[in-house]
Amino acid sequence: MEGAEPFFIDKKSKTGILLLHGFTSTPQEVKGLGQYLAKNGYTVNAPLLDGHGTHIFDLATTTRKDWEKSAISALKKLKTKNIYIIG
Repeated sequence: MEGAEPFFIDKKSKTGILLLHGFTSTPQEVKGLGQYLAKNGYTVNAPLLDGHGTHIFDLATTTRKDWEKSAISALKKLKTKNIYIIG
């Protein structure tokens, strides 16, 4: 869905922040916070969790485990020494 895209802002920082959106939401929910954190030098990754940002029927067929896989995949992409998770 247009406007539901994940975002990654690489500041080559030693500290990365994983931003997780809420249930039925998209990364756009946390985009302002992500931009603020990146402006202050942090590397930021905000994935689109499986089942979100498309159609409500897609959400009905995903589970907590699917969302965990999305988050873990995004976490691995950070590749920073320190990581904070905000959700």
